[in-house]
Amino acid sequence: FLGIFGDDSITFEPTVVGLYYFGVDAFGATAEFTLSAEILDRETDPSVPANFFVLADGQRQSGSIQEGEKAKGYSFNLFQFDDVFDDLRTTLSWRLTMRDGRGKLYVADPTIANASVIPGPGTEGVRQSSSTGEIFYADPPSGRFLAGVRCETASCRFEIAAWTNLTDVVLPFGQTVQGSVEAHGWAYYKLQVRDHDPSSGKSVVINVQRLAGDPDLYVSIGQKPTLTNYNYSGTAWLDDSVTISSDELCVGSCTYYVGVYGYLPSSFSITARYSPLVVLSSGVPVSGVVLKEEFEYFRLRLTERNSSVIVSVTPTMGASGLRVLLTAQINDDNTLAMPSSPNSPQWDRSVWNWFTSQPIELSKEDTAELCAQQDPLWQNTHDCTFTIGVYGTHSTSSFVITALTRSTGALHMLPAGTPISGHANRHEFEYYAFTLVAPVTVSFSVTPSSGDPDLYYDSRGFPTTDEYEQRSALFGADSISVRDATCANGAEFPCNVFLGVRGFSDTDYTILAHEFIPGETNRTSILVPGIAQDGILLAHDFLYYRLRISEPQRALTISVARRYGDPDLYVGAGFKPTQTHYTQKS
Repeated sequence: FLGIFGDDSITFEPTVVGLYYFGVDAFGATAEFTLSAEILDRETDPSVPANFFVLADGQRQSGSIQEGEKAKGYSFNLFQFDDVFDDLRTTLSWRLTMRDGRGKLYVADPTIANASVIPGPGTEGVRQSSSTGEIFYADPPSGRFLAGVRCETASCRFEIAAWTNLTDVVLPFGQTVQGSVEAHGWAYYKLQVRDHDPSSGKSVVINVQRLAGDPDLYVSIGQKPTLTNYNYSGTAWLDDSVTISSDELCVGSCTYYVGVYGYLPSSFSITARYSPLVVLSSGVPVSGVVLKEEFEYFRLRLTERNSSVIVSVTPTMGASGLRVLLTAQINDDNTLAMPSSPNSPQWDRSVWNWFTSQPIELSKEDTAELCAQQDPLWQNTHDCTFTIGVYGTHSTSSFVITALTRSTGALHMLPAGTPISGHANRHEFEYYAFTLVAPVTVSFSVTPSSGDPDLYYDSRGFPTTDEYEQRSALFGADSISVRDATCANGAEFPCNVFLGVRGFSDTDYTILAHEFIPGETNRTSILVPGIAQDGILLAHDFLYYRLRISEPQRALTISVARRYGDPDLYVGAGFKPTQTHYTQKS
């Protein structure tokens, strides 16, 4: 039996000859799912499964590669996808989304795919995913595609999807999905609502977290939205959100179409929530809103043993009075605890986020202790799941939350324009990936609240103290500017470039990426009250920040401290200031 929130998997090893029956129970609400079984024939060749997972057009498939499987020789999960391509069905897209660990996707098309081909590194004709986990075929050949997911860390958990231009990817409730879209293009998703009762009071909330560019959100019922024909929209700069109240939702079952439109070439993560829970993917930022004296809940699953965990919450609007709490406890009915009071004894860890960026940190010893109290078998066979609560103490507040399970190759996704808090130990690296969707000039800055972080940049992979393309190792804050940043080795967009924050001493900090796009004056970054942000600015250019005041305050002071050069400060109340149009200047 396995009853974790989200995806579940069971492994029998070794198996006994006979007929197996599987039961799937819908816990608490109607559920939709995909069920698959893989048989590994270890007697003949321990590296080759006897069959493949079969992918359906547009359906996401979960998978995992557990610790120790590499030693047994089968670090691959293999998939097959069959389709006929014609004048209407003209493209095929693949995406690998890593939930834990680090891995790559390899695909063999029908011209080389056969029973003896195992898609992987070094196989002739096999295509490898980009640094963002994508593979795209224009005018693909008809027939059978074979795909392999290779785990490059001790263990991995992932989702894979393949879809044609005539199919929309299913957006699952409570899961974070990453995507990209070209300028003036669309990325479409299907959101299926089942057995809705208006008296339940449940609403659907759809959030788009910008990673790069400017994605806008549109939603329609029964048909794909367009710029002129839609039911709901969110078109603000940075992050967008749409809420469909319980009274507005369809009665019974229906399909909503969610469209993400790229005002610019854009990369994003998208989440649909039909319950008070969102499952976090390691290192992927998720935006949220919490009301005064209420909770927003998140879940984080830990699959790799001997991993530490860091949970950081950056307030982006409101009084910044957020309390972040974490628990691994379970209730008497064997369900995961979700305490409704910030003072509940069920919370195992708690930290105030009051004008600071202090994260919750769990060492390897902490996670082992908490997970063992959840399930004594955790160290041997079971995953461990944490409940994370963000509590609004003083007013409605928006925030960005990131949870990272620290293991080999673990990294954060760094969104443009939103500061992300973090912690680095002395002489150790914390790694970040920033998505490029087009050539762009971008600056990266790291600002400490304690200690001394150093900043490294490399487009090819994780930077080290010996191998990097740019570095800033000043005392205190550091900044790097990359002119016309492009993908390494001529790779296609979108792609990732990599940042490393190294602790010269133990350090807490915020890291910020800011894009400079020619002809665009609306590139703004979020300024958080009480949290300093280091910056780098070219002569005669503007660097814009946005600060939203949600309720009357006694006073507001904005200051710029010069490190070198001569920066001037302009403030506009409700508009972006210029040298001739401003509310105040200094």
